[in-house]
Amino acid sequence: MTSDELINLAFGSQQIYPLFELYIFQKDKYFLEYLQINYPSVYDFITSKQLTIKHLKDGIAAITINQTTGNVILFINYHKITYIRNICLGMETESFYETLACLIMHEQLHYMLKHFRVPFDGYNHKQLNIAQDMVIDNMIHRINPGWRNWQTVVDEINNTIDKLNKNTMFNKISTEENSKYDLLNFSDLDIYFYISELNLKNEQERIDKHEWNGDKVTEDSNGAEQEHCQNNDTENSQEKSKENDEKQDNSDKKDNNNEINKSVEDIFDKLASKARERIAQNTNRKIAKLNNNNSDLLDKVINKLQMVKNITFLIY
Repeated sequence: MTSDELINLAFGSQQIYPLFELYIFQKDKYFLEYLQINYPSVYDFITSKQLTIKHLKDGIAAITINQTTGNVILFINYHKITYIRNICLGMETESFYETLACLIMHEQLHYMLKHFRVPFDGYNHKQLNIAQDMVIDNMIHRINPGWRNWQTVVDEINNTIDKLNKNTMFNKISTEENSKYDLLNFSDLDIYFYISELNLKNEQERIDKHEWNGDKVTEDSNGAEQEHCQNNDTENSQEKSKENDEKQDNSDKKDNNNEINKSVEDIFDKLASKARERIAQNTNRKIAKLNNNNSDLLDKVINKLQMVKNITFLIY
């Protein structure tokens, strides 16, 4: 069974499992080993301290960004993941692992490609999400041919170009690698332009949601997250403690530097004062013979000392 088929089955499932039966991928060491070998970037993503994983109430997966910290929040519907696992149990474990890895990669790529960057005012959210998913899913399809590549939508785009006689305005898109107009040579906004201008009405089910485009992502409040999902409270507390320690260290260093600077400044002030005294003593006997212009000499010498002081601070 392909990953696309498994995902579609999960979409239609309403199965709810008791907490003790839920499959929590963070606790499956064999899955984590599979990621390290086959999808190392996904492994790095889900083990990052900047990522929090929560239990999604509806849908299969979602991703959003904490507007305060900028950290990523990945939502996973563990009931649907458990449903897929149970289908594959005992016969297609690798298919399950690959499907789950690609599902997480799908969310990861939304973040890596900065799909949250678009100012969504003025855009059709659904069409833009389809465009973004088409780009992402074709990337994944090159790795896992069982993943969807939106071929039906690509065919609809190309047929509409012919039907509306817009071949001079639009190039036909291909999902074949290394083709002249390979879909992966287009950006998500390029594909959005195609969908919008050709007025496509595709209703294909999406995999995920994103709060940055107006979707409502609802966390499951039945306790599954607290009991099973990755809990970053301790890590976050340690991070904050570490940050506070670093801030204190930086503050101490700044205070030390200020004290050193003040000490050096005091030394130069004393040297300048002594220089004034020596110059005054050496010139007292001759001051009567000097004209008024020679009185500038003392100021020049003092200015030179002040310049040396300033330069020394600059070097320091």
